[in-house]
Amino acid sequence: MRFSEVEDLRSRLLIFIREERKYLLLLILIFSLGFMLRMAHTAGSPYLVNGIDGPYYVSQINFLYETGESLHKDSPLTFYYLLVWRYITGDTVRAIKVGMSVITGLICFPIYFLVRRITQDRDAAIFSAFLGIFNPYLFSMTYNLYKNELGILLMLTFFVLFFRFLSTDGIRNKWRELLLLMLVLVTIWGTHIMATGMTVLFAGSYLFLAFFRDKNTARRALRLLLVLGAIGGCFLIILAAVFPAAFYKVYKLQFLSDLFEDESDAPRFSPEDDDQENPFAVFLVKNLDPVKWFGFPALIGIIPLLYRVFRGENLPGELFILSTYFSWLVFVQPSVSRELIWRFSLASFVPVSLAAGYGLSAIKRRCPLLLAIPVIALVLGLSFIEASAVARHARTTVTEAEYLEIVEMRDVMPDVEYSIAGLGGNPYWYEVVLEQKIIRSHYIDEEGLRTNPVVVIESKRPTRPWRVPKEKPWLRKADVIWDGTHLKAYLLPPRPAS
Repeated sequence: MRFSEVEDLRSRLLIFIREERKYLLLLILIFSLGFMLRMAHTAGSPYLVNGIDGPYYVSQINFLYETGESLHKDSPLTFYYLLVWRYITGDTVRAIKVGMSVITGLICFPIYFLVRRITQDRDAAIFSAFLGIFNPYLFSMTYNLYKNELGILLMLTFFVLFFRFLSTDGIRNKWRELLLLMLVLVTIWGTHIMATGMTVLFAGSYLFLAFFRDKNTARRALRLLLVLGAIGGCFLIILAAVFPAAFYKVYKLQFLSDLFEDESDAPRFSPEDDDQENPFAVFLVKNLDPVKWFGFPALIGIIPLLYRVFRGENLPGELFILSTYFSWLVFVQPSVSRELIWRFSLASFVPVSLAAGYGLSAIKRRCPLLLAIPVIALVLGLSFIEASAVARHARTTVTEAEYLEIVEMRDVMPDVEYSIAGLGGNPYWYEVVLEQKIIRSHYIDEEGLRTNPVVVIESKRPTRPWRVPKEKPWLRKADVIWDGTHLKAYLLPPRPAS
């Protein structure tokens, strides 16, 4: 980079800071509040973390820290991010708590810059940034689905850069910006397949609408995405060939296959299995629940967006908000498995907070700010209260007594290398404490019986009906090696070589 370019960049940065000083301070305040609220309600125990995925990350990071390799095949970048915090804090559990609280706080920045670019209204952008963090859906995600949250942060960053790129014509002589955009896209791909799918879905739906209403913008966007896809695709093919375990979900297209063949065995919506009078209506209320907390400004935003698109007066960013909102609704419907519907419902804070910010800008244009203040205060207050309630109710998937019982079970475990299969409860805690690999979490994987003995651990806590495993013939040849207050463990010998 030449000296003149450095000076130009420095002067633009100083101008930006001077113009945005008040709003940057507000963003730092929102970041700090989000970080502190999440940290305040992490598990108080020094060896437990909240959420359904928490122990999985503990075992993965411990193994990565000790061996430099992943214990389970998975998209790797979230683990490497948390590994950095492991080196900083000196403890895996503390690293997860601090690292994910930082991610929660950072969500406000790309939402602010995206809404500011679309609406040209800094107040609306701050409103969206606050809602982007302080909502019950993000706080449910941040304690349960770590990769999803980091992937969504990167997805929002991608679209901030994407719309900055679209605001100028052409791709030539912009290789630095293009390289940065491609790097973010590859990072999303290496973080989580659902975030990758959402990025592709939102971009695809945006192009679809733009071709009908704004062909010039659509051509620029398509040209940019084709270049990104070509370069990024080649790069990903190389990475997947070098690190196949880290990218196996990508070349299996698992994000798409799980929609219709969910590996968790969670059933789809079936009205005949429900006792309620209007099960489909109950389904809609439960999964379109964001309207309750974001509803008024979001609906106010969607109405003018629809009007402007119909009239052909839309801007590129406004069309994007509309496309993300409706493409998100496509996945919150009964034919998708319950587990994935839950994940998409939690991701609702992205399109709805963008629409809410646009709604506020529309309200401000139509009525005095004094009349808009009660609406702002009501929405922000309700959203913050509900986010705080979700944070307060965040729980670990095992109790301290159960954890300590797993510690006691170490003395009865086989002296040779063995595998673990968990029935009910949260099997990854068994993996964390016993330091042996899980081969299956809800039923026996026959492949795991070929070479090693298998310890099957059963939680005595009641489980949801669709989580109860079917009776298996292996139980007849198993020896009970532990029968405690909370857990029961069986030992199965390895299958004889055929």
